[in-house]
Amino acid sequence: MGTSMTSTVREQEYQLARAFFTNPPVNDGSFDDLEPVTEPLSSEARGYRLAAFVILVAGFVGIGSYAYYANVIMPRPVELVSATGVGFQG
Repeated sequence: MGTSMTSTVREQEYQLARAFFTNPPVNDGSFDDLEPVTEPLSSEARGYRLAAFVILVAGFVGIGSYAYYANVIMPRPVELVSATGVGFQG
């Protein structure tokens, strides 16, 4: 890449950045011209939606199962005290 080509590219980048930051935005912030999507989902999109739902449900079941195991099934630790009165966790 020669120096003349590099300077041309940099000048184009500068002009593009300048135009981007100095020109007013194209969108006025109003969404009045938008219409609802009436097209049905493709079978591929339905498959992705189903996969996302299955992953979400599996996550909730996994977290719930762990919480149930940790709070209900797993025994609580009990402090054991020896005859001398010195205790330890076991």
